[in-house]
Amino acid sequence: MKVLDFKKKKPSVEEAQRRLENLFLEFVERGCDQEFLALLFFTFSVTEVFNHATTTSEGLKKIDDILYSTFGVEKQLIFTPDLPPEFDE
Repeated sequence: MKVLDFKKKKPSVEEAQRRLENLFLEFVERGCDQEFLALLFFTFSVTEVFNHATTTSEGLKKIDDILYSTFGVEKQLIFTPDLPPEFDE
């Protein structure tokens, strides 16, 4: 009898994308509104970017970089929240 190694490997970008797409499709098949679900995924993702960024400014820069590199969105206005300095730590 052969022993199989079931150690989990680090997920690839392709795996993560496939799993998110499958989750999205499953929720849509179960009756979830696509726009609501997309906004929910977006809100969750933006929140996670801020949670893992060193500062609020760094989080905003990362989001800006993604919008430009992925969609070619060039900002006309720069969003700068009027936050007290303790929020940008």
